[in-house]
Amino acid sequence: KFDSGQIKTDGTWIARKEYISAQAKKLTRLLKADIANANPPDSFELKIDPKYVALVEYSESDPSLKPLVSGLLANYTDRVRVEKRGKLLAVLKDPSITSAKAASVVAELRTLKPEADPASAAYLKSWDAALATVKTSSAKADQLATGLETELAAVPADNPEPKLSLALEQGLADLNRAMIVFKATTPPAPLLADAQKTLAVCAVGVGFKECSALFEGNQFLQAQDLLSDLSSQAVLVGPETTRVVGELQKSASLNRATAGRGGQGQSGPNAAV
Repeated sequence: KFDSGQIKTDGTWIARKEYISAQAKKLTRLLKADIANANPPDSFELKIDPKYVALVEYSESDPSLKPLVSGLLANYTDRVRVEKRGKLLAVLKDPSITSAKAASVVAELRTLKPEADPASAAYLKSWDAALATVKTSSAKADQLATGLETELAAVPADNPEPKLSLALEQGLADLNRAMIVFKATTPPAPLLADAQKTLAVCAVGVGFKECSALFEGNQFLQAQDLLSDLSSQAVLVGPETTRVVGELQKSASLNRATAGRGGQGQSGPNAAV
């Protein structure tokens, strides 16, 4: 009977195919339990588990068992993907992560069928949109920073109020509006960090206009506060921008001191210089 393709089990001769099918189903039940109970999912190494190896061998002799193998593998892979996606999203939420590290994590996330997970899909959509904005706005910011540095180089120390060209003012205003929208979308933190120079250029453009209005209104204390905040942004733009902000700070301080001594004070950054 053995030579005719039968196997004796529990004292009974049965067809070899029937025996293999029964064993395969038993192994499948055991493996499903192993997969379900594994915590974390990848702590169970399916492909080297003896039961899985045996099941694969059975399927090679009986192709009708291949769906059992593929089903187990798909279930296991999906569970591992869910775990890995969760871990990667947690890493991306770390406020200290660099943009380079985040880009590497995002690349890995793309390989884990993110479309199957709403949170992963939403993050990648946000990342892609923010990355496109950062690239285009950074190029524009570099051009505007060059323009600022060029025009501010002509601003004298004894009259530091910057008179920017209309084209430069318009460019700064347009970029600032774009970045307001960008920040409102709550972009991924690493990409927001990459936009710091762009945001600094915007801050300088807006800050110079506000500062001029404050000087005209003899609001020197408010001008000092504004310029104090602006000084750290100016460093990101360039040395001429930094110089002019420093001169404006001196002018605001002197004007405030003059006003405090009972003087009339003059409007304009050069009043007490």
